[in-house]
Amino acid sequence: MKKHYLKQLLLGSLALALVSETQILAQGKSPERGLGVAKNKKSKVSTDLVKVAEDQAARAQRSAPVISQVEGISVTPDVQIFDGYVVIEATSVEGNASGLLQELQAQGLKNGASYGVMVSGLFPIAKLEGLEAVSSLRFVRPAYTPARNIGAVTSQGDVSLKSDLVRAKYNVSGVGVKVGILSDSYNNRNGAAAGVASGDLPANVQVLEDLPSGGSDEGRGMAELVHDVAPGANLAFNTAFLGQASFAQGIIRLEEAGCRMIVDDVVYFAEPFFEDGVIAQAAEEVVDRGSSYFSSAGNQGQQSYQAPYANSGLTVPGIEGAAHAFGPNDVRQSITIPPRGSLTISLQWTDPFFSANGVAGAKTDMDMYLFLNGTLVRSSAADNIANGDPVEIIGVTSNSTQPLTVELVIVKYAGPDPKLLKYINYGSTPRFVEYDTQSSTIAGHANAEKVIAVGASAYFNTPQFNPNTPRPIINGFSSLGGTPIYFEDGVELKKPQVYEKPEVTGPDGANTTFFGADTPIDADVFPNFFGTSAAAPHVAAVGALMLGGVVGNLPPIQIKKRLIDSALDMDNPLTPGVFDTGFDLKTGYGFVQADVAFEELGNRVRSESLTAVAAADAKVGSTRAGLPAGTEASVYPNPSTGQVTFNVLAEENQPISVVVSDLSGREVFRTKGTQRLSLTQNLGALPKGMYITKFEVAGRSSSQKLVIQ
Repeated sequence: MKKHYLKQLLLGSLALALVSETQILAQGKSPERGLGVAKNKKSKVSTDLVKVAEDQAARAQRSAPVISQVEGISVTPDVQIFDGYVVIEATSVEGNASGLLQELQAQGLKNGASYGVMVSGLFPIAKLEGLEAVSSLRFVRPAYTPARNIGAVTSQGDVSLKSDLVRAKYNVSGVGVKVGILSDSYNNRNGAAAGVASGDLPANVQVLEDLPSGGSDEGRGMAELVHDVAPGANLAFNTAFLGQASFAQGIIRLEEAGCRMIVDDVVYFAEPFFEDGVIAQAAEEVVDRGSSYFSSAGNQGQQSYQAPYANSGLTVPGIEGAAHAFGPNDVRQSITIPPRGSLTISLQWTDPFFSANGVAGAKTDMDMYLFLNGTLVRSSAADNIANGDPVEIIGVTSNSTQPLTVELVIVKYAGPDPKLLKYINYGSTPRFVEYDTQSSTIAGHANAEKVIAVGASAYFNTPQFNPNTPRPIINGFSSLGGTPIYFEDGVELKKPQVYEKPEVTGPDGANTTFFGADTPIDADVFPNFFGTSAAAPHVAAVGALMLGGVVGNLPPIQIKKRLIDSALDMDNPLTPGVFDTGFDLKTGYGFVQADVAFEELGNRVRSESLTAVAAADAKVGSTRAGLPAGTEASVYPNPSTGQVTFNVLAEENQPISVVVSDLSGREVFRTKGTQRLSLTQNLGALPKGMYITKFEVAGRSSSQKLVIQ
């Protein structure tokens, strides 16, 4: 541990009694010196987990655990506990988590998963004390409850996307495509059977892993939205709430279960802002295998502070470290929390995450302190250099019916001055933020290059429902893009990379049978599902229609391109007086229009009445089968009466060949080209039956079946 009495009080911990602590600070003493804590003692186990164990022991002795509350402020209780188990995230010493996973499982870890150097799962609270002796453990903390980006039923989003028109015109429904969903839970509320009975869910939803208990079943709400847009698609679900490593492995499991469209609506507060963490890495891994990945952009609007670290040279009485100057000679930032509101701050700085790369970790140790009326009410002071992750998290909730103004202090405890500080507030929208920079809030895996981040526009603010809005209007809470990436595999980039985020916008506020609350805006009594959590599954379902309704291979990069090309341009309300033509960091490229996407696909669209080889084509023609990533290859119409078009789009200067053979392997047609090949050939003289079309690009190949009728 480091030189603080409060040490590592992170989000979700039950804080120690603050009375003696406040008295010590009032005297201007170091908390550590006042209590005689050993200066150089370091612990593998976060103070939060120690407190969880202490609270359980207190309950066993029938004494109440201490919960801090100072003048209406209390700790936000976001440690996840299930029947004597707590959800943990642990990093390994050796850089490979397989050995750590085995050691933790021997100690009682349940539902364990590993990815990179991280392990997560359910660990018995009674055995937390023994974690200090686990040889392969570097550090362990709770996996705090992540944010869900929320705010006989058919989603109105289906109409606003015009996917209803696509199904009617082209006779497509997503048959042959499987959509994977990640959220908190699927059937904790025992309503799945009723959803199947009412026709709002398919009967064969594959649940790979559900949350043990206590979930809202938001994943089932997302499934209802997907089923409305792509009713022929199969669905699968995996919880994303059992830690980052479990989330990452859930992504892989869904892809391995055959999901070609995967969507989530979850963000962890400890996901790296400036580097791809394990969840982002898993998402990009499945994209490389041939599955498209969609994530809700987030509901944090512009609730972010971002600025270069300004070393004031000043210290705050009782706190060790050089305070960050928010303004000239001002090291305290005032934030006004609304009545009964919350403040959840994840602070990060430009250092690499050991938990993300397994090689390089934090070089600087930063701490946060929160004051109310001069009294210290909350702190986050992990030893970042020891645990390797440059993140500090504070969470408080107001119990007052009046706004409360708190003051935030950020200090550098040790190490070099970082280039940049950034925090995102995942709590309520503040009434006031001093020195507010209104910065980007799309971070974590939604900010990964190959992930499609989806913003939200209420369906009733789209042209299909409101003739006074010729262009959809973005929801104010929809998160802002622009978070820079500084590191790759722990190595600092020569120049920070900023991706175009969000890519597109989709609808929210639509009906489900159970999730959310009914709004008076519509005339029915069904609950309305708001937030980017609702927008992302809508857009993923359009991707399922495209993949299931098109002849040949349509890799993730082409799905993404066609969704972007279809989008109805929207205005960024953060730049009043100027229409932001094309991409902007609030709305992306605009609101997805399924009918435009299908028009652009032209005669490659096939009716599902002719899909005798559709499922086989989708799997055989995938990137995972052998073609280079991003290659598009198709043969259509299929089945054909003779006139056949071969279409291949590859990277620059890559050689292409197309060979058609009968089932005996005898070659009946061959052609070749470079980078782009589009050729219509009359094969009507061939005997009717099935043939194999082999596409070869840059020495890699894939095959599709071709039927001549």
